[in-house]
Amino acid sequence: MKPNGAGNLSAIEKTVHGVVRFLGWCSGIALMVMILILCGDVLGRLLLNRPFSGSFELSELSMLVLTFCAIAYTEMSGGHVDIGLLVSRWTERRQVVTGIATSTVAALFWAMVAWQLSRQGWLDFAKGASSDMTMVLRIPTAPFYFLAALGSVFLCLEIALGVRHKIRQLHGR
Repeated sequence: MKPNGAGNLSAIEKTVHGVVRFLGWCSGIALMVMILILCGDVLGRLLLNRPFSGSFELSELSMLVLTFCAIAYTEMSGGHVDIGLLVSRWTERRQVVTGIATSTVAALFWAMVAWQLSRQGWLDFAKGASSDMTMVLRIPTAPFYFLAALGSVFLCLEIALGVRHKIRQLHGR
């Protein structure tokens, strides 16, 4: 076994990355669904002079799925915007310490977002038949709050793994 539980964290890291990759696939599927909905709506307008009812709502929900499923994947693959104009002139140690601090603040922010999204999801779920729904298609919104919360939780986990790597980098491991 590796010292300081590094073997366990490696297994946790693999699990988190696996779930995040799955969420990334879900994001891609949501994008394809959104394209099909929009194409169907346009064809319905042009050929049948009748738009697809609820296409705007389905597009909004697909965009939510796409965004919150992709956000952790983007973090894992290093795709988020990182502005290093000022920081690039600092020493490596100062850059790492600043990265740890900003990543910790980001993780706390996304933890609060996840908490509020799940809270709203539970409030909607508890309402039962009178829960919030989309206007046209009457799709309950609670599952989408839960999905957004899940994406936010995995973003927090990816940020936390990044902080772990930065701390190890700071200590020369």
